[in-house]
Amino acid sequence: MEAIQPATRALRASLWRTHHRPRPLLASSRSFTTKPSPPPPSSLRHADTTVPPRQIDVHALLSTPSWDPSTLLPPPNAPLPSELTSAKLHHLLRLSALPPPKDKVEEASMLSTLAQQLHFVKQIQDIDTAGVEPLKAIRDETPSAEREGTIGRETGEIAAALAKEEVRGRYAPRRRRRKDEVGKKAGDWDVLANAARREGRYFIVEKV
Repeated sequence: MEAIQPATRALRASLWRTHHRPRPLLASSRSFTTKPSPPPPSSLRHADTTVPPRQIDVHALLSTPSWDPSTLLPPPNAPLPSELTSAKLHHLLRLSALPPPKDKVEEASMLSTLAQQLHFVKQIQDIDTAGVEPLKAIRDETPSAEREGTIGRETGEIAAALAKEEVRGRYAPRRRRRKDEVGKKAGDWDVLANAARREGRYFIVEKV
């Protein structure tokens, strides 16, 4: 028994060392994967900053004309187009419910004016409008006009409607519309005062 004890102790010591041997540290790649740090707030901003609109002096812009509308008109002594005849002029006057010319001089003046108008329209139609958005409305787009057309809480009708509301409650305030009080001037008036004939609560209207 005494001879077995040293061997048993040695076996136990070997098993203990095997069991408690320091193992290599095995870590998953997931634990060592570092998350990318968020970019600084400055890099999140767009590179292009909003450029304020350039102020244009309208009076200075219109003081010097850049072109003359008369350049779109035909020369003064230009011959009339072959399609403009006296019959077509009278036909257009009838369609427009306009009186015919009194004499040949007035008719020639009308034909000349009509030729200038048609030449002007053709010049406008020949302009290349590719990529140009069509005009939706003619309006004032100045900052003052935009402020005037903007509907906000300071607008007259909206401000008057908000003034009739009350905030009640401490943690959950609710808006309740006040009841408009009808005074004597609005409610106490004789509806039939201007009736020529009346019977009781009704006014009488003669049958036509």
